[in-house]
Amino acid sequence: MRNEEVWQAVEAAQAALQQALGGQLLALYLYGSLAEERYRPGLSDVNLLAVVADKASMHTLRTALRPVWDAHAAPLGRLPIVVPQEALARHLALNPGLAHHLATAGRRLVGDDLLGQPTPPDPAETAARLAAHALDASAALAPSLLEPEEAQAATLALRRLAGRLSGQPVTERAPAGELFAAVQAHLAAYLAGRVAEEPAPAGLVDGAPPLLPDLQAIYEVGETVVLVLPDLPPERLRQVAWPEVAELVAGDYRGLRVTTTGQLRLILQHDRPAEHFFRNYQHAWGLEVLAGLDVPLWRVLRDLARQPSELQTAVLPQAYFTAGDDQLSMLIHDFGNKLLNIQLQQELLSRMAGRRRTMPPEPIPDRSFPSAVRIDAIFDHFNWWADHYAAGIGPAQES
Repeated sequence: MRNEEVWQAVEAAQAALQQALGGQLLALYLYGSLAEERYRPGLSDVNLLAVVADKASMHTLRTALRPVWDAHAAPLGRLPIVVPQEALARHLALNPGLAHHLATAGRRLVGDDLLGQPTPPDPAETAARLAAHALDASAALAPSLLEPEEAQAATLALRRLAGRLSGQPVTERAPAGELFAAVQAHLAAYLAGRVAEEPAPAGLVDGAPPLLPDLQAIYEVGETVVLVLPDLPPERLRQVAWPEVAELVAGDYRGLRVTTTGQLRLILQHDRPAEHFFRNYQHAWGLEVLAGLDVPLWRVLRDLARQPSELQTAVLPQAYFTAGDDQLSMLIHDFGNKLLNIQLQQELLSRMAGRRRTMPPEPIPDRSFPSAVRIDAIFDHFNWWADHYAAGIGPAQES
């Protein structure tokens, strides 16, 4: 059944984009749950991708889309991804799952077809992305370790993933353990026959806590603890007293994740190889389940290219278009820090893989410049870094 409220929001966003950009709006695509007719109010976001001319002003877009957000934030959930035409091919090559979905299930609302014929994504990469979403959503099992906003976001992510995988409505009162059990049941069924998972080490590990006697490994990622088990059958997950597990680690960590040996290796090999390359996962206890995991450099470079590409097209536009004028200084500070993190990764990559050190040709303007100038420069820097890493993928893949 057509949801009039959400379609009014889509039409408002489309009208605002067309009025603000005119011929600089080259194409507008609808994708995700609404395009596939599985949108659920309060649970789903509206996914729009706007392809704009390279000279299109992000400040004009902010002026146009801010009233749309004020009026339709609830049904939209998020504002459009904004991809300059020059960056489109790169962004889709870095995200083959998105490219394939746009071509097969997306709807073109405006403009010419700019997608071409994408190659179907690697099944292992698609499975790894789902496993990564499940890993992130497992944070909802221990909300007491998180700040209230983080706990709310993790719970919503878990509900969305459970609904997406099951194809069924998910009630707000469903316990996190029950939702995660459903996610793992559907994920296991999805992985079976698509990905040849490496078998988990057999047997119990000495010293495992009574709450999780089958625990095989503990890894630390910053202030988050990652609990690794051989498998996650739904009936087993329903038996775990997750609040007690959270209480057990509360003194040492500010977040908890749960996964299996096979899923973690799949994630770090195909979806988040840079985290493995930079040794973000620090072994703290149990079996070294990541031992011998080999990640080719080209996958690391692709992962590093995806990060600034996503920041340029999705994260920064969403933040900038919805921010008030009084929030711009903090926004510039936050995204400046994200650029510093990218520069730090570049330094680590140069040391660990012998890659040449490099930097964008122009620095970010200082505080004496208007906010609009500094934000344009941040957009340009994200684009430069995405191009830089994407350009290295081919040679690394051939070597």
